[in-house]
Amino acid sequence: MLKPLVLILIAGVIFFLTFQATGLAAEEEAGQVDPLIPGLASFIVPGTGQLLIGDSDKALVHAIIDLGVLAAGCSAALLFPVPLVVWEVTVVARLSLSTYSALDAYSSTRELNRYHAALSQLISYMVQEG
Repeated sequence: MLKPLVLILIAGVIFFLTFQATGLAAEEEAGQVDPLIPGLASFIVPGTGQLLIGDSDKALVHAIIDLGVLAAGCSAALLFPVPLVVWEVTVVARLSLSTYSALDAYSSTRELNRYHAALSQLISYMVQEG
């Protein structure tokens, strides 16, 4: 009973993030992106927020590490006699990675917004002077 609910929740989040990603492209043209959207996306799927703001190299690294932690947890659960402990360690490791990825996407988006604002001010100053 719980498995279908989790799948529906995941599908809903992916659907929501897909529409938010299309809105991000329009907001990026204006120079400002809400940092909560990439942060939330990276918390749910590590690397997604970095991908949304255009940092594909960092997104790939976060996704590979997440898949590596998951694969290591699955392998260890099959090998060790107490798989519940292994799953608990895997969950804590993945939550830690998700939190780090979310904070990184949030701070990278804020830095990108500051860069766009400064560039916009410089261009408007140059247009006024020229």
